Amino acid sequence: MADASRSSTSPADYRTGMRATRALALGAVACFAVLEREAGWDPAVFAHFLREHHLRQWFTVLVDDPRATAVLGAEVVDDLARIRRLQGRWRLILLALTKDVDRVYAASGIDHLYLKGLFLAEQLYDDPLRRKQSDVDVLVTPEDFLRALPPLASLGFDLHTGANAKPLARRLAKLRSRPRSRAPQTLTLVREDGVELDLHCRLKSRTFPRVDEREMWPARQRFVASGETFETLS
Repeated sequence: MADASRSSTSPADYRTGMRATRALALGAVACFAVLEREAGWDPAVFAHFLREHHLRQWFTVLVDDPRATAVLGAEVVDDLARIRRLQGRWRLILLALTKDVDRVYAASGIDHLYLKGLFLAEQLYDDPLRRKQSDVDVLVTPEDFLRALPPLASLGFDLHTGANAKPLARRLAKLRSRPRSRAPQTLTLVREDGVELDLHCRLKSRTFPRVDEREMWPARQRFVASGETFETLS
């Protein structure tokens, strides 16, 4: 969320931007009302506020409203429409990857569940595109973790170098040698086109120190994203 202490927007314009952001939860009418009440309100300044605080994806829902251009200005609406198109394309990329993971893991007999991502977008957002999703999170059992890596290589993921160009072998060594309370639970794999996948072998050990995660797997639930059915934790 926006941080006033790090904003180059003036205090008055920052407050206007935050009021509009909060009003957006009530709908386009409430959001537009906040902006129209501000004397001397400048759409260009508002556009800068949205970019600086990474809020443009939230406001893309206004693009289809007939009053958007009159209130926000054509330049802001065009920018939001561009962001919405990018969001749509990115969602299709992640959806296709999720389907591919399902396919290769089914062929290899690897049980898996999806965390966060598509599930939260469908369950918690009126428009799934409003949830910023940068990767796909996949949970497998600790027993299947190493076996789950080769099928991902067939999808174009690098099994030698992970995010930030760090060697995966070093992280794998920590995962094998450290006790559960200190071991990493995730490997971040990077595909040749820059798409990332987080492969989890367990949930955060510090968050669930006394939970037997094996009991969670039978309690899985299905969810539908863009007409496709996947499974996640209950």
